[in-house]
Amino acid sequence: MTRRKRRYHYSMNVPLHKNYSLPAVYRHLKQRNLGVIHVKDKIENCKRRLVIGFKSSSHRDQYRQHLSEDYFHLFQIL
Repeated sequence: MTRRKRRYHYSMNVPLHKNYSLPAVYRHLKQRNLGVIHVKDKIENCKRRLVIGFKSSSHRDQYRQHLSEDYFHLFQIL
């Protein structure tokens, strides 16, 4: 599999608050050792969404256990 295809093979799509910057989100996820490969945002139905690509399905499950789906939706200082 090429790197580009692998980037979002194990991904999640979660809500994102408008004041978060992507480098801060990426840094925060890396500090928690969640196996993040790539982070990007997109607008869906006039709301900002965060797409997180993981190294494996176990890293994705680990994210679901430790952080809620609305973790980046409520604004707090990272």
